[in-house]
Amino acid sequence: MNLSTVFTKSAKGVMELSSRASRLPRDLMKVLRLVDGKSTVRQLAEAAGLSPASLLATMEKLEKEGYVKEFAPSGASQATNARPGTAPPPEDEGESLDFTIILNTGPLRPRSAEADAGRRAREEAQRRAREEAAARVREEAERRARLE
Repeated sequence: MNLSTVFTKSAKGVMELSSRASRLPRDLMKVLRLVDGKSTVRQLAEAAGLSPASLLATMEKLEKEGYVKEFAPSGASQATNARPGTAPPPEDEGESLDFTIILNTGPLRPRSAEADAGRRAREEAQRRAREEAAARVREEAERRARLE
């Protein structure tokens, strides 16, 4: 682990952040919140206001307890031999919910025709409601003008 290492939250880390009953000390939670899978240890240290050495020690604790893991490990040469868009082989057989690999799987699927039709119907209903409200305001203004 060095200052250019990038970490991502593990499933345990995500669950810890989403639960109301935190089991981690405040300083570890502060660093865990900053982990985004993009920032290096050096950038995290700057954001947390900690020295790089202190943050490295904190990251080691979080990694040891299973809250974070290296996003791009130094042994990335194994992944270069793999086909593009495929996941590297798992390092262990433990259950990990690392969804970061799906970010590189290719183009998104197109939206369904039903979803598009529903969106268009909602937009049309909103447009009609606005027009009807404007017509009511106009009629009310004309009625008041005739009474004066």
